[in-house]
Amino acid sequence: MQNENKKPTTTIGTRRVVSYFWKMTMTRKRPFIIASIGMVITSLMNLLLPIYYTRIVDVVQTATSNRMEFVPILMGILVTMGILEL
Repeated sequence: MQNENKKPTTTIGTRRVVSYFWKMTMTRKRPFIIASIGMVITSLMNLLLPIYYTRIVDVVQTATSNRMEFVPILMGILVTMGILEL
C-alpha cells in the first residue's frame, strides 16, 4: 500500500540543465554579458588590492625621520585603494 502513494521520480541530467540555461541566457544576452564582465572586473580588483597593501608597507619601512613627507604618498595609495573598492 505504501508503494501506491509514491510519486514517480524523474531525474534531470546536467546536460539538460546546462542546455536549458544556455538557451535562456541567449534570449537575454546583454545582462549575461554585463554580469560576466562585472565578475571578471571584481576578481581583478581583488587581485590588485594586495599589491597596494605591499606599497603601503614599503613606504612605511622607508620612512626614517621625517614621516610627514610620506603622508601624501600614503594618502594617494589609500585613495587609489578606495576607488578600486567601489
